[in-house]
Amino acid sequence: MQELSCGAEVRSVYADGMGSLTIRAKMHVEKVGQREALVISEIPYSTNKSALVERIAELVTKKVCRMHDFPCILNISRSECSTHMQTLQGVSDVRDESDREGLRLVVETKRNADVNEIHSLLLKHTRLELKMNCNMVVLRGREPVRMCLMEQLHEFTKFRRVVIRNKARCVPLVSLLNLQNSCGQPIRSATRVPRSACI
Repeated sequence: MQELSCGAEVRSVYADGMGSLTIRAKMHVEKVGQREALVISEIPYSTNKSALVERIAELVTKKVCRMHDFPCILNISRSECSTHMQTLQGVSDVRDESDREGLRLVVETKRNADVNEIHSLLLKHTRLELKMNCNMVVLRGREPVRMCLMEQLHEFTKFRRVVIRNKARCVPLVSLLNLQNSCGQPIRSATRVPRSACI
């Protein structure tokens, strides 16, 4: 599974029936010769691997403005945003080494590059970290109701009791219809099972 940034977020969603979860890709650092590489082993749900690789490659050459949280446009001078600018120039290569054993994306860094800084920029400007909203609305009867986890479990077990009880009423009557007399003919005098009894 992907990593959840905070267990408190999960507990809040379970307790209130709504909230948001931060889902983050799993990454670790590996040594490649004298350099380091960020290896991505799992990505968040709905993140496309090919699009992610293209996005990282795009960020290698694109300057990202931290102050405004969007790429600097041409009408902003270099001197105006240079103090707030970070790039992924520390990345030397991006490779997809995925195989039948699982996903593996390698972001290889240059010598003396700050791996922690590259890690932070990747989380901020790619889909390696996503915010997912949760709203646990269920139907109780015909009315939509937001429930916490315990209320949902209670309603589900109550529903299953009704289903099993109705099946228990229906099975003996159905078995009677399938009985055969000594001549091998079905019993025709058996009472037909009402549809309402099997619902």
